[in-house]
Amino acid sequence: MAFCSKCGTEIDESVSFCPGCGSPVNEARARQAEYTRTAADNDVKENKFFAILSYIGPLVFIPLFARKNSSFAQFHAKQGINLFVIWVVYSILYGFFSLLNGVFEVILRDIPFTIIGLGITAFCVIGIINAAKGQTKELPYIGHIKLF
Repeated sequence: MAFCSKCGTEIDESVSFCPGCGSPVNEARARQAEYTRTAADNDVKENKFFAILSYIGPLVFIPLFARKNSSFAQFHAKQGINLFVIWVVYSILYGFFSLLNGVFEVILRDIPFTIIGLGITAFCVIGIINAAKGQTKELPYIGHIKLF
C-alpha cells in the first residue's frame, strides 16, 4: 500500500487518483521514479572509472574503499573481489604445479591452467565492458558469489 503525497490517505497501488483528495497518484510516482533514475545516472557517470578499476587485479581495493557511497562502484568492486580471489588461488595452484617436472607437467599444469587463465581474463573483459556501459550485470558463474 502507498499513501497520497498531498493528503496522506492510504491508496491502492492500482488507482490513478487519490480517493481522499482526487489528486493524480501516478504523477507523484513518475516524479519519484525520475528522481531515482537521475540519481542512478549520476552515480554511474561519476563512478564509471572506479567501476572499471574493479576488474584490474589488486586495484579492486581502490573503488572498494574510496567509493563506499556509490552503489554502482560497490557492485563492480564486489564482482572484482570474486575475480581477485580466484586469481590468487589460481596463482598459488599454478606455483605449486610448477614444482612438478616431467611428463605430467604439460598435462597437469600447462593445458588446464592456460584455459583457466583465459577464463579469468575473459571475466575481467566482460566486467570492464559492463562497467563501461553503465550496467550492473553479474558475471557468469561467479557473479552470484558473495565474498565481501
